[in-house]
Amino acid sequence: MSGQPVAASSYYRDSMDIQFGALSDSLYIGNAMSGQSISLNISIVRANIGFIKLVTKDLPVAITALENALMEQQILLRGAHDTIIATMDHLALSNLLKGDQEKAALVRH
Repeated sequence: MSGQPVAASSYYRDSMDIQFGALSDSLYIGNAMSGQSISLNISIVRANIGFIKLVTKDLPVAITALENALMEQQILLRGAHDTIIATMDHLALSNLLKGDQEKAALVRH
């Protein structure tokens, strides 16, 4: 999907819809680990959507997607995990490009 952000965004949204369905199903299967794994996948898809929106300069959507992804990742991964760090970097950059230096600085602390 290199160079095709609109198509990539559409595929990521389709992927998220499928994973939300799987997460809902996991509630009835009784496998908590499966639910955590699916939730992490959803947060990564959100981060990818946020990155695409950052690249295409749709900063309000990028910030919302990255904030949601970061909140989920911090709950699921804890600590200085590479995934969390990458999401924080993209969120900080999105805020910086939007002109909000204060939020950009806060994300990195």
